[in-house]
Amino acid sequence: MNGFSGCKNHPTEHSRDYRNEVSLEREVESLRSEVSEKYQVGGMIGESPAIANVYRMIEKATRGDLMVAIQGESGTGKELVAKAIHYASGRKRGPFVVVNCAAIPKDLMESEFFGHEKGSFTGAYARKIGKFEQADGGTIFLDEIGELDLDLQAKLLRALQEGEITRVGGNDTIDFSARVISATNKDVVQMIREHKFREDLYYRLFQFPVPLPPLRERGQDLLLLSNYFFREFTKSHPEFKGKKLSTEARRAIAAHSWPGNIRELKSAIERAILLSDSQEVGAADLMISDLTTISPWSDRMSLARAAETSFSSPRVERTQPESRSVSTPISRNDFDEEDISLEDGDGGIVSLEDLKQRAVERAYRLCDHNVDRAAVELGIGRATMYRLLRKFDMME
Repeated sequence: MNGFSGCKNHPTEHSRDYRNEVSLEREVESLRSEVSEKYQVGGMIGESPAIANVYRMIEKATRGDLMVAIQGESGTGKELVAKAIHYASGRKRGPFVVVNCAAIPKDLMESEFFGHEKGSFTGAYARKIGKFEQADGGTIFLDEIGELDLDLQAKLLRALQEGEITRVGGNDTIDFSARVISATNKDVVQMIREHKFREDLYYRLFQFPVPLPPLRERGQDLLLLSNYFFREFTKSHPEFKGKKLSTEARRAIAAHSWPGNIRELKSAIERAILLSDSQEVGAADLMISDLTTISPWSDRMSLARAAETSFSSPRVERTQPESRSVSTPISRNDFDEEDISLEDGDGGIVSLEDLKQRAVERAYRLCDHNVDRAAVELGIGRATMYRLLRKFDMME
């Protein structure tokens, strides 16, 4: 009896091992779920038509196993798209291996791709497993594919056609099964014309092209991303809690062309939070100017201050208010005198609701029916602007 009693109070080694195994499986599954959620399409930030098309392309890319080629300017988020495709596909349980083709010396690239045997060249003191072997069963992401020289392009083409590789200095062929996703910011078609990229490799890699729009073509996503980066930075740095972007800063963000795209925007927001001496981050704190993208920081700071003045100072002359670019700030002179009058036609006081309607209507018209721009000018959120437009029956 005592023996059975002891079994109840002290679990056997087998039961402990089983519970540990179940606990480990749950932890692994939780981590997989977390990673999948982080890189799923819904986790990408943006609501513009341009990025909505990218979402659709990602979703369609996950239906099969074609090779995907992501094209876009530097800083547009090509690796994030590649991860979204991998973690939403049937290969999500396999590895996601990244190769930056621009960061590896040309004489070492073949070894990086396919591995090498011990003694195959000077410095090869042990066998090395290449990236393609490491990616077996998962996805290999070839970033900056346009940087490969023609000799390695030919070897890559053969590996993709045959589904097998040979390590440098080795004789045995090794089968691999990995989905290939490549990315480049270069015009590959032009490279083919200049005989810098193999046409046959192009047709092999570009089975399913996914073009990424530059940030300047994503409209309302600019402020969505700005707010996201602002929140994330202040969340991890609570000493800046309470800071916010000023109207002038929002105007500057909307006006800038962002040649560095999302990477540049993130850096500008985080830098501005550090530079700002007040609770409101100003346009000068962003230190952005299309004339000074690559220039001495001292010059950039002075031009940024000049830009802040242009965004906050009223203009004397009014020209073509019905058709304005996103970079043109609205001033008080853009509103007719009757638009800001607090009196109605009979000399009475206009209600607050009527004033609100007038402000929304005028901002919407002066911003050429650009909802995001009008919301910035009024100092309200995008969702609030849409609600007011529906309330006052102004939606087109």
